[in-house]
Amino acid sequence: MKFIANAKELAQAAAACVKASLKKANAGVLGGILVKADGNTINLTGYDMTTGIQTTVSAIVQESGVAVFDARIADILNKLPSEQATITVEIGTATIEGGDATYNLVCMRSDDYPALPNYELEQSISIPKDTLLSMVRQTAFSAAVKDSKPVHTGVKFDISTGMIEASAVDGARLAVRKEPISYNGENRSLIIPASALNNMAALMAKEKDENVEIFAGKRHVAFRTEGYTVHTRLLEGDFIDYHKALPKTSSTTITADVEELQASIERSSLIIDDRLLSPLRCKIGDGNIQFNAQTALGAATDTMAAEIDGDDLEIGLNYRFLLDALKAAETDRVRLQFGGAFSPVTITPVDGDSFLFLILPMRMREK
Repeated sequence: MKFIANAKELAQAAAACVKASLKKANAGVLGGILVKADGNTINLTGYDMTTGIQTTVSAIVQESGVAVFDARIADILNKLPSEQATITVEIGTATIEGGDATYNLVCMRSDDYPALPNYELEQSISIPKDTLLSMVRQTAFSAAVKDSKPVHTGVKFDISTGMIEASAVDGARLAVRKEPISYNGENRSLIIPASALNNMAALMAKEKDENVEIFAGKRHVAFRTEGYTVHTRLLEGDFIDYHKALPKTSSTTITADVEELQASIERSSLIIDDRLLSPLRCKIGDGNIQFNAQTALGAATDTMAAEIDGDDLEIGLNYRFLLDALKAAETDRVRLQFGGAFSPVTITPVDGDSFLFLILPMRMREK
């Protein structure tokens, strides 16, 4: 195998695929990148049996072939002192040349590299890229990092005629995002690892494509643009029915500016130690929200004006969860609804119902 390609383009493609290679000692071929040279393109693949990333780079292919390169190929290509890289593979060794630099890198045979799932028979779902990335941003942060039910480390996508809805939960908070789409196929439910979605979003954000094609199989799903295809295994299990957790009524409603609310929370929470997380005490009434924090480090109070309708209220909340929700809101103003000191708070847009965040209260000590 021998080819010539733009070093930076090849380095970028290799670095993307490395994210899906297996990160452990003695990973074998799964710890590297599958490189196939054919025609006028180089196809690169990273795959750890859970997540796979594929992409292509234009090249001058002088001799076709396929081999598994060590993951260090990305760093080597990125450091080459020339625009072009010439790569030759012979008997288990890749020679990488650029400018005055030459590297000899061990290669592995591709025979044992696993094939990625085939989606040729699956119906595709087309969704605007900006919409999909927004849905990931507004839900993946609420997925559990570790959970007795691994299924809750994912984001559930419910796809039906004309609508796609994403939801994530970690036991103390919930995020829901829905959007109308042009789809008229069978109803589908896909639970996708949040980590794979974040990797996909980071890659797709740099793409010029306006739409992303989604191909869903029984156990895998793929997201495809012209530049990249990201595969991931679906999570299996019973995902929580979040509809049962939503409050049916509210006694206090706040309408507030997101930036002002975020700034007030940040000021009042500076003395809270994340290792021994204390509740942020929220006192609501008289047209104001007063945030109070008291820890071994001291005390802090911050007050802001807001539109308040309903009963006065005092409630303890996780300040991190509040900030995460506000940062994900992607709107100027939000509505917060409370059902009492021991009920969850919901955060929604002032207009429409495109997203909903729910946060459970924290127990407060008596003053």
